[in-house]
Amino acid sequence: MKITEIFQFGDYQVDTVSRTFKRGQATILLTRRAFDVLLYLVRNPGRVLTKEELLKNVWPDAFVDENSLAQSISVLRKALAEKPGEGSYILTVAGRGYQFTCPVRSLSSEARQVEPPPASRQEGPSNGIVYQEATKRTGDAIQEEELGNPRFVSGNRFRVQGISGAILLLAAILGVFLAWRNWHRTQPPPLVVIADLENVTGEAGLSQVLDSAVATDLKQSPYLNFLSAVHVQETLSQMQQQKDTPLTPVLAREVCLRNNAQVMLRGVVAKFGRRYLITLDATECVSGDALASSKAEAADTDEIPHAIDAVADEMRRKLGESRASIRRFGTPLFAADTGSFEALRNYSNAVHLGSHGRYSDAIPLFQRAVELDPKFTIAYADLAASYRNVGERAMEAENLKKAYELRDSANERDRLFIIARYHDSVTGDLDEGLRNYQTWTNIYPRDTAAWVNMADLYIRLGQAELAIVPAKRSLELNPQNAIGYVVLGRALMHAGQLNAAKFVCEQAIAKDLDGDDLHSLLMQVDFALHDANGVEAQIAWGRGHASATRMRLNEALLAAAQGRLQQGRETMEAISISYKRQGLAQLHTFYLEAGTRILAETGHPQEARRYLDSLPPVPGMTDPVVAMAETGEEGRAEEILRRELAQHPDDTMWTNLKGPQIRAAILLARHRPEEAVEALRPAMAYDLREFDTPFMRGTAHLNAHQPEAAEREFHKIIDHPGIDPLSYLYPLAHLGLARSLAAEHKAGESRDEYEKFLALWKDADQNEPILKQARSENNSLKNAH
Repeated sequence: MKITEIFQFGDYQVDTVSRTFKRGQATILLTRRAFDVLLYLVRNPGRVLTKEELLKNVWPDAFVDENSLAQSISVLRKALAEKPGEGSYILTVAGRGYQFTCPVRSLSSEARQVEPPPASRQEGPSNGIVYQEATKRTGDAIQEEELGNPRFVSGNRFRVQGISGAILLLAAILGVFLAWRNWHRTQPPPLVVIADLENVTGEAGLSQVLDSAVATDLKQSPYLNFLSAVHVQETLSQMQQQKDTPLTPVLAREVCLRNNAQVMLRGVVAKFGRRYLITLDATECVSGDALASSKAEAADTDEIPHAIDAVADEMRRKLGESRASIRRFGTPLFAADTGSFEALRNYSNAVHLGSHGRYSDAIPLFQRAVELDPKFTIAYADLAASYRNVGERAMEAENLKKAYELRDSANERDRLFIIARYHDSVTGDLDEGLRNYQTWTNIYPRDTAAWVNMADLYIRLGQAELAIVPAKRSLELNPQNAIGYVVLGRALMHAGQLNAAKFVCEQAIAKDLDGDDLHSLLMQVDFALHDANGVEAQIAWGRGHASATRMRLNEALLAAAQGRLQQGRETMEAISISYKRQGLAQLHTFYLEAGTRILAETGHPQEARRYLDSLPPVPGMTDPVVAMAETGEEGRAEEILRRELAQHPDDTMWTNLKGPQIRAAILLARHRPEEAVEALRPAMAYDLREFDTPFMRGTAHLNAHQPEAAEREFHKIIDHPGIDPLSYLYPLAHLGLARSLAAEHKAGESRDEYEKFLALWKDADQNEPILKQARSENNSLKNAH
């Protein structure tokens, strides 16, 4: 027996053990977070609860902000049928928090055996609305009817005798069916844990391949909800197990129980003569009752993928997914006339190597997989990703094009991934990419990758405010995803919420998720917050980690931003040489060419030209082409621009940002500033993406004797330091603003800006041309007044 605490107010009851909320006999379905807030409110009626108290006590170990709290309150008011402004149950106390105003009675009962609470930890997002509303989707989203119904109902046993027993049985079945039909429409998908396949064939190396194949097949389902690999590893650690411990059925059930999951899947592969038998069983986690079983035979290893397809489809159907959904989201591992087990083995081994950062080692295995099966779509996509990770962009594009050509043979999740990568890295059509992510999150709302990539794309489009919600959603789905913290931190930093960005970084570090990207971000945030000790701490971390390339790049950028240009060049060259020693020629060239624009725009045109003349051009780069125009090679820059625009007709950035910047640089070099301003018009939508465009536009306005317009452009940089805290253009924007104000005859304000620039460059190399010029201009202003 378990003691059930029930809180009653008005017509409502809150059961703390079964975690149910009822009005009379009707159950009202709430999200997990909304229920947690309601429970804390009814336990503290009449008292004003601050937002801080609610966040601390309701979600002590989770990353939740005030927006999520407000969303949960809104859900509760809707569930309680409150009208806006009435506050009949939950009163907002301005400037303080919330108050539950209705009298509450607390009841305790030992009179009944209670069922275990339903899953409180879902992989799906806490969307802040009751589940009835959560099923309403638009666009390309699938309809709820396609997903089917949960068919596992455990714990009901009937003993009936004679005709009356048959009637009772019929009534009970009808009752269960009606309850089940009503339940599936409101409940989130069942949470499933997949145990490692038990291999009793005696053939080594078979398990890893089959584990990967079974998971790939099952996870096509938008109906079933699978506990992520990261959560599994985290739970194993809590169980004092190694993270890579094989997930046996015993361990899998423990993981299942600890995560309040509903279903555990275990598989077995056996061999009889030359034939293979693959079996998949589903059990209810709490009771251990059998829910479903599926099996299929394969005549040989090449038939194994088709057997896995059959087993996975049958299991999905038996767990309640509709046949329509399985038809739509049930693409076979291989087409009927292609594929081989050996291709699958090579692919699986390549994925394993890639997951451990061994991209160069993974490439030959991916290549072998597509040689064995030229229609192995996802293998081309993953091969492209490996090439990207080693800096081989041309090979990345080649393989992405192949994957895109074959995309309709991939399962829906992989197809969406391929489309996203194709538009990102090949066409550059970011608007189409964004539409694809929106479709992806509609069909697979619990897919972390879709949310985090959508957030990253919003940042790249200069819409950081819109990136915050999907970035937070990605962390709700997977609080152990380091990339999610980096993307959320970047979104907050770009949006100017620097303290919030710092908090996100520190949270990730506290979870032992720190790495090069995270410390790089934290260093930028600390610099924007003028936290010198924090910056030094991050630099020290980077120097203690030889592989922390981004931190070393940050040191180079910091030096340039402070006018220590010689040190910045030396650091950039050291990074480039390290890549050359690793055989990564394109990355070696990339880092050297990336610095040419800094050199050109800080008064070192000859040095910039030296690099440009000695290095092969890297396709797709903007900075070296701008540097060419700024150092007197407008013709060469014009030719590259013409070629790039022809090769990227649908590329959002080349059409609206990169191309206009290069064209404006050419026009400025030819002393046509008014035309340069006009050339930059398409880039206005991206002014909050980076500083390059507003700085160039401000320079053009200055050269066109339009100081008021120039002042507005330089303020876009100065007023938004979080967009790029380590940019050398931030201090130069103060200098540009000083010159604009001087041209407007605002001597006092101009001198203030000169002093700000000189303060930012107080540690600069004393012979820097820009520094000498700024001092001279400032002294002239002082002497004139």
